[in-house]
Amino acid sequence: MINAIKNEPSLAPFIKQKSECCYDGKPERPYIDDAIDDDSVVALTPDNYYNSLRLRDTPPSVDHLVTLECHDEEGFAHFLIEDKNVKSMKGIVTKNVYRKFKTTLNDFMAERFGHVFLDPAYPICSVKLYLVTNFLKKPKEKANRIGDSTRLEQLLSMPPFKFRGIIVSVKHTYPEVIVKIQNVKRAGGREYVNTKEHAM
Repeated sequence: MINAIKNEPSLAPFIKQKSECCYDGKPERPYIDDAIDDDSVVALTPDNYYNSLRLRDTPPSVDHLVTLECHDEEGFAHFLIEDKNVKSMKGIVTKNVYRKFKTTLNDFMAERFGHVFLDPAYPICSVKLYLVTNFLKKPKEKANRIGDSTRLEQLLSMPPFKFRGIIVSVKHTYPEVIVKIQNVKRAGGREYVNTKEHAM
């Protein structure tokens, strides 16, 4: 799948280097572990793709879509990442953030480029959805930020998505390395990449 994505002409302009897949455009806050081989990962910018279409009504989509070859197992993992550099959840419209993930999964991956992302020749290990923010940086702060926590709970409690048989919900984390292989396990007969998560 990695090569199929890299060889797709319509996606070529929206492929980024690992160092460019980072929080708020800051290379010092990468999302992809630099130790991962370049041939095992590819990073796309769905938001840039949709903006390039110059549609009258541009659908919202996530900032980053990272596809990773699962370590020691056959298959691939997808990481959908939306980052927000805001001081509080007041700067985030939860329904819009939810739509970003919906567009990326249902339109970008399943429709426009379904011939790549839905190809049964490429089994899926895992699908992860992350909202990354720079506030509530420490879990201890959550108790003191009731308003923000409530808004986050509203987002995280929205209906989950289903992609190629995998049920997945949005999780919240902080600016740090997200795409990092530790090991691969099997859960319920399905393979998945066990990554470091900091969800609420």
